Formats: sequence, C-alpha cells, structure tokens
Amino acid sequence: MEHIFVEILNRSIAAGWVILAVAALRLLLRRAPKWTSCLLWALVAVRLVCPFSMESAFSLIPSRETVHGGMDGPEGKFVDSGIRFLDDAVNPALRRSFDSAAVSGVEVDGAAGTDTGAGTDAGAGSGTGAGPGTGADTGVNPAERVLFVGGIIWAAGMGILVLHSLVSYIRLWRRVRTAVRLEESVYESEFTDTPFVLGIVRPRIYLPAHMPEEMRVPVLAHERAHLRRLDNLWKMVGYGLLCAYWFHPLVWAAYSLFCRDLELACDESVIKGYDAHRRRLYSEALLACSLDRRGAFGYPLAFGEVGVRERIKAVIRYKKPGFWMAVAAVAACIAVAICFLTDPMDSGDAQPLPSGAGGEAAADGNAGGDSRYAAGNGSGTKQGTVPDGQGGDGGERFGGTGTETDGPDGGSGAVGDDGGKPGGGEPAQRRRKVRRK
Repeated sequence: MEHIFVEILNRSIAAGWVILAVAALRLLLRRAPKWTSCLLWALVAVRLVCPFSMESAFSLIPSRETVHGGMDGPEGKFVDSGIRFLDDAVNPALRRSFDSAAVSGVEVDGAAGTDTGAGTDAGAGSGTGAGPGTGADTGVNPAERVLFVGGIIWAAGMGILVLHSLVSYIRLWRRVRTAVRLEESVYESEFTDTPFVLGIVRPRIYLPAHMPEEMRVPVLAHERAHLRRLDNLWKMVGYGLLCAYWFHPLVWAAYSLFCRDLELACDESVIKGYDAHRRRLYSEALLACSLDRRGAFGYPLAFGEVGVRERIKAVIRYKKPGFWMAVAAVAACIAVAICFLTDPMDSGDAQPLPSGAGGEAAADGNAGGDSRYAAGNGSGTKQGTVPDGQGGDGGERFGGTGTETDGPDGGSGAVGDDGGKPGGGEPAQRRRKVRRK
C-alpha cells in the first residue's frame, strides 16, 4: 500500500507544477479560443495518469521523485524536492521525528519483552536498539509506517468520494426515470429544475417541465454541443482524477477551473454564429438556469453549473479570436508539454571517491603534463620517479606512511608521517661532491 501511495504522492507533486503553470497561462490567454484552455488541462491529466515520463534538458520540474519510501533517497533524504533550502529544513526534522519514534518503539518493545518473560537476551537486545522495535528484525521503519497509514487514509478518502458520486448518480437517475421523451435523446421531467446531460454510453438531455420555447432553443444547442465534444466523458475523467488525488488542494482548484473552462468552450462553440439579440437570449437562459454550488456538485453536466456571471460576460462581450492568437495558444500548449511533462535529467553518474583514492585522481589529472609523479597505493603514499638530482627530496609532499622513494641516480628519500617532510636520505648532488673529493 505504501508503495502505491508514494507513487501517487510523487505524481501529484509533479502535477502541481503543471497546474500552477496552466493557471498562469489561463490569465495570459484570455482572448485565445477557449478550447485551448481545455487542452492545457488535458496536459495536467496526462501528468496525473501517465506512470512514466521522458527526461529532458528543458524540464522545469525540480525533482523527478520528491518523496522516497524511507530514508533511502539521495544522501539518505526522505524528501528530495530539488529545492535545497526546503530539503535542508524538512529532512532533519523528519529524521529527528522518525528517530524518536524508533527509540520509543524500542523502549516499548523492551519493556514488553521484560514483562512477559520472553528472555533476558530479547530485553537486552531491545535496550540497545537491535530489537524488534527498530525494524531490524521486521524490516519496518517509522517512515514506512507513516506512509502505510497515509495510504490507508488515502484509499478511504477515495472510496468515500466514489461512493458519493455513485449515490448522487443513482438518486438523480431515480428522479428522472419518469421523464417524458420529447425527441431523440431529449426528455422532459418535472422533478428537475435545470437542464443537464445524464449518461455515458447513451447520454440523454433532460429539460425542466414547462420551459419556455424561446429558452429551450439555446439550452438544447448548448447541451448538444456538449455531446458533440464528448464533454460528459471528459468531466467523468476529471472527477475520477479528483477522487484519486483528493488530498491535493491544487487538484481541487484544477477541477473547478476545468469545469469552468469546459462550459466557456461550449458556450463559445454555440454563440460564435449568433448575433447580439440571440446572445442576449442565451445569457438570459444562463441566468434562469443557474445553480448554486451545492446543486452543481450533484449534477453530472448541468447547463447553469459553474461560473454563470463569468459566462454571461463572455457571451455578451464575445469577439472571434484572431488567427495569431490561436497559434500563440497552441505554441504555449506545446511549450507546457515539453517543460512540464518531462522529468529533469540526472546530474551524472559520478560517484564519490572512496577514502585513499584521492592520490589516484591527482595522478590521472597530471598524466599529460610535465610531472612524472605516479600514483601510489590507496593509503595516501606516493611512489615514482623524480627529476635527476632530486632523489633525496623526490618523495611527494603528501601525508603518507613513511614509504621511501628512489630517484634515478640512486638517491633515496622517505616520506614521513609528519605531513610530507623528507624522512631521510642525502641528495644525489651532495654525494657526487663527496666522491670527487
């Protein structure tokens, strides 16, 4: 369970960046065609649903895996958000909390073992932190326990939302099952007060009884536009994602904005051929069929569902979007897909050098130069050839273990443990002078 919950957490965090980007672009693309906003929200859905993503140098996602299933992340981090100051503040606090929880569990298990007479060895093991409470025997650490409990809460919340939607759907269907058929896929019911679309495979349009004829025409045009655009299916997908990611506040905001943009796009597709008079009638129908928020949440796809005031303003002030504005909006969608549907590339496969390997790295770095010092063993000593006449001082001045180095002329010098000072040996030039004398 905790592995599934960690995956859901990481997807929701990555999708949160996409939601913020889309919400900002909505403000910049007010004059663009409304269907481009729906396309942007589709990118959010892809990020929430897709279990994998490609790496890209253009990615603006800070981290590809923010939450780890324990202290097994990079450098033992539980949270790796890609924002350094945030990680430095969160990870130590989480580590202290998990360590204190582990110590408390050890003490409780140790006391239980002593009281039940399980044996002095078990009690002693618990007291030293090697007993069952630490997770050494059971393989469970406090971080995993927290994630397991979080996974249970997540599954319970998702089940509640799904159950609520099913109950609402069944209650609404029972209310309109006595509806009278007016024409193909259009029904009239006296138990509803607003038009809406109900159904998935064979969706139907339901109208309130005794709706005026002049209002019925724009309402039917709107609902049929929904069916042509398959909005009933897209809204069901959006609500399903809301059930899966109910714990993320940005997902709730995204669902609300998505429903609003869905209605605005449908309004635009209907009124693009209307004159001012017909747009006014359409606005009056919106106002007459408006719902409060509680009623809107219960209906699958209602005519006056959300954002009625904004929709009326958009209908009255409607102007056909320009071609270049549509091109700019599509380009923005492509940019969002490149930057937010991809993960950041790995910084590299370089691993930290083991202790004592620094000498080898230094030798490799000087391989192409004039220096002819060679790498020694892994204990910090250096051995190799030195220039003529410098045999006595030929030892590398690095901290070592007292290894002697021989020059080409027979000189010898030892590198001592006192920080690299020569440990002995006469320079070769001095020996040559003695021989000449």
